[in-house]
Amino acid sequence: MNVDHPINEFADQFKQYLKTTTEIAKLEVLKRTVQLSAHLVWQLLLWGFLFLFTLLSSMSLAFYIAALIDDKAMGFALVASGVGFLALLLQLYLAKRLRNLLEVQLLKRMYQDSI
Repeated sequence: MNVDHPINEFADQFKQYLKTTTEIAKLEVLKRTVQLSAHLVWQLLLWGFLFLFTLLSSMSLAFYIAALIDDKAMGFALVASGVGFLALLLQLYLAKRLRNLLEVQLLKRMYQDSI
């Protein structure tokens, strides 16, 4: 019976070690999930405000141009075509560079989080 006692004690300690390690892993996953969620919410807020700023600025510019040329439809059409042209330029020339830059930044952030 003397031999079984150290083995049982070792088994109990090993079970406790596995339980603790599992809990630590769960907490790490929870921590990363919360961090990513907070980052996502922050990005959504930031992009939402940027969208509102762009929308309101475009509307203001459209009304201003409409007042200058005395035609609301033409004022909004000019601003819409300007925004469309800028979006096309961004898509054609900057999309690949921006995507690569964002991928590098995301990979750096993931690497830093894993350390």
